[in-house]
Amino acid sequence: MPTTHRSVFVRRSLAAALASVAAGCLATAASADIVFVNAAQNLPSFAQSGVTWALAYKSLQTALLNAQPGDEVWVAQGVYLPSTTATQTESFTPPDGVRILGGFTVGDLVESDRDPDANVTLLSGEIGAAGTADNSQHIMRATGVSGTEIDGFVFANGNADGSVLNATGGALLVEGPPAQTDLVVRGCTFLSNAAVIAGGAVSLQVGNVTFVGCTFRNNASNNGGAIEVTAGPIVLANCRFLGNDAGLGGAVRMSNADGSLLLGCLFAGNHATNAGGAAQFGNSDVQIEQCTIAQNSAGASGGGLRFDTTMVAELHNSIVFGNTVNGSPSQITQGVGISLQQSFCNVQGGPNGVSGNFSTDPLFVNPAGADGVVGTEDDDFRLSNSSPCIDRGEGLADVIDVADVDQDGNTRELLPIDLGGGPRRTDDVVADEGGGTTPFIDVGAYERTRPGTILCVDLNAAAGGDGTTWAKAFTSLQSALALANGQSLPAPVQIWVANGTYKPTSDANRSVSFRVEKSIALYGGFGGGEGSLLERFPQVNPTILSGDIGVVGDANDNSFHVIDAFVPAAGAALVDGFFVQHGNANGGSAPVGGGGARVNAPAGASMRFSHCRFFANRAVTGGGISAGGNGTTTVCNSHLAGNVSTAGGGGAASIGTLGSLELVNSTVIGNTGGNGGGAVAQGSATLRVRNSIVYFNDSSATFGESAQVSVLPTATGTIEHSCVQCLGLSSSADSVTNCVGSDPLFINPAGDDDVFGTSDDLILLRSFSPCVDAGSTALIAADVSDGDEDGSAADPMAFDISVQGDRVFDDTSVANGPGGAVDIGAAERQNNSFGALPNPADLDGDGLVGPLDLAILLGGFGATGVAGDVNFDCSIDATDLALLLGSWS
Repeated sequence: MPTTHRSVFVRRSLAAALASVAAGCLATAASADIVFVNAAQNLPSFAQSGVTWALAYKSLQTALLNAQPGDEVWVAQGVYLPSTTATQTESFTPPDGVRILGGFTVGDLVESDRDPDANVTLLSGEIGAAGTADNSQHIMRATGVSGTEIDGFVFANGNADGSVLNATGGALLVEGPPAQTDLVVRGCTFLSNAAVIAGGAVSLQVGNVTFVGCTFRNNASNNGGAIEVTAGPIVLANCRFLGNDAGLGGAVRMSNADGSLLLGCLFAGNHATNAGGAAQFGNSDVQIEQCTIAQNSAGASGGGLRFDTTMVAELHNSIVFGNTVNGSPSQITQGVGISLQQSFCNVQGGPNGVSGNFSTDPLFVNPAGADGVVGTEDDDFRLSNSSPCIDRGEGLADVIDVADVDQDGNTRELLPIDLGGGPRRTDDVVADEGGGTTPFIDVGAYERTRPGTILCVDLNAAAGGDGTTWAKAFTSLQSALALANGQSLPAPVQIWVANGTYKPTSDANRSVSFRVEKSIALYGGFGGGEGSLLERFPQVNPTILSGDIGVVGDANDNSFHVIDAFVPAAGAALVDGFFVQHGNANGGSAPVGGGGARVNAPAGASMRFSHCRFFANRAVTGGGISAGGNGTTTVCNSHLAGNVSTAGGGGAASIGTLGSLELVNSTVIGNTGGNGGGAVAQGSATLRVRNSIVYFNDSSATFGESAQVSVLPTATGTIEHSCVQCLGLSSSADSVTNCVGSDPLFINPAGDDDVFGTSDDLILLRSFSPCVDAGSTALIAADVSDGDEDGSAADPMAFDISVQGDRVFDDTSVANGPGGAVDIGAAERQNNSFGALPNPADLDGDGLVGPLDLAILLGGFGATGVAGDVNFDCSIDATDLALLLGSWS
């Protein structure tokens, strides 16, 4: 690894010493007096002693005047004004050695009871008439304070519009003498404050001040929209600067502030009319660690950062991206004599491959938030799962928690938490690319921490892995399932499986299956190394679960069930993105069904198969899938082909007593069965076919529509917005709504080998297919597993069977059906239809109606089927012959 300079690290001893002093103050305060303050106090002033909540002071000013070193001032929610006489120069004045804490409710007994977010404790400069003209020039003025902490307040609407010092620090002015100053401001929000000269919210005339976990939003000044520093050092740790505005230094301006540290901060949506959209530094050796500086702007230079005059600056493990000057990219501008040491940073247009630096879109989750405006509270600058900044930083032991951000009293530990309060070092599933000691940290202010548990499986991984990352992946899917089924892992539990062929067993034991016994989500289609579900591509990286455990090609010794799912009560399991093939449930334990997958889901439980292909499985009932139990089995965006059953449901069967099988946006073609080749419901089960194609299936016991969808007398079946061969002929469904029976016009559904259920099958829809835009968007399955990683499990599934194509593409060449623009079937056509409308009499699809088409029709004349059925009534007769001859080319 390249050597990283640390010329400024020696100055951390001062910051660390300050933090230690602050920690000592905390220890002293634990046994000191508590002074209570309540803005809603109704007792007369002579009865207020501040010794209990009942006798609390109404005035914060009075409480501060009476507090002694070592005391704590507990302030209940409410609004507190520094002046009751509209005197602009009057301010709150904190004493030495006192902790001033907001966010309480009256009656709280211990400090941990308080909640500053819920119990807003507002220190307001709005002391006179509405508007800023007569507001407090400093809401708080701290002069030479030592060992003081301010925690859990909102400072709002200060307006330093006076002269000299009264024109700086609209919310907080900190002044000397320097030797006595030691101030910690923690968990405070500075909102809509202003100053004429400098420091819209805060002006620091002396150093030795630490801000931890604070937010600075919509503050403004000529210099340093949020903070102006004219002496240092100072520490800004895990702070957010949003939408501040200034001439120089949109959020922060520093001069003569050697040894200052910016650690884990976010700068977004700040603006400088001149230079330094986020911050401007002059004559100040400064260190910037683990910060995100994004989408700030300036009018002249340094859309992100501006460094002026002789100084040494270090930028480490930080993101500087998307900043602009007058709309053009501008990240960092340096003046003459600047030494900028940059390492393990993601800087737009910056160096690549040198000292760990790179320049790639950081892929934030949602930087502009729901309101579309950067620099507001709903901005989300966390890293998405596929961000290149994950595990890309340098985890050095000397990046220590000098500000005690987690308030555990330890200022010697490595920085423990990120800006969001999550763990700072999380070894993600993606390949490590950082430096220093493992686990590597993420670049920027936020560490990507995925919820729940992810276990990785890769046939090609090194042996002995524990599944925690791709580099340590299990080589066996059974190993991952054994861990997930056998232990109580943090939910949700996901298993990510790289491409390859996985068999339930390496011996000849047909009873061994891939068993799902808990609420687990299995995802296939990875190449190995991805960091997001969005990066997988099952067609390019086929992940095959195969029951062909014995003699290859001989189904008689195959696994009874490739997947055997016993979903727990009220549980929910998912299998997504796999090829499931060559199971043969012709024996074993009852029920003898589900060669591809056998499901037992009790009432209230659910099993889902998404983006899967069930090929060439066999069973007595439900060749591809057997849905049993009283719960719900859903098959969505999936392709079932070439499966065989001897009893019924070559593709899938619902055999539960009160359970249900739902086929949603699926393609069930070329399956063979006794009582229905496509899908069957028997017993008292329910079958729902929605937005699905059920075609080209064969049955030895039924004909017409019932060969595709067969609902036995005691069961219930509904078909909605679907394409079903022989629609209306010998139907056994209870309800059929908005369906079509026309040929779905696949590109090549049986492939070049003319065998359904093999890898060359192509179920994409041709132009002007009757299935294009003929489904119902209201019937698209919900994205219960958040497969598109947008944070919502309630929205419709976003992708078709490919996991790369949109689930809804509006073909503007085709009129939408009654349900919207989604296509029927598993594959969504991803471009507009073009060319001539297909002629149903063109039976061989060569664009002409001629002798070959006539031969096809005559070959099936008088029979029931589709070969020669021009009008799609499943009867090849004189009507079809007349239509063909009438279309002769």
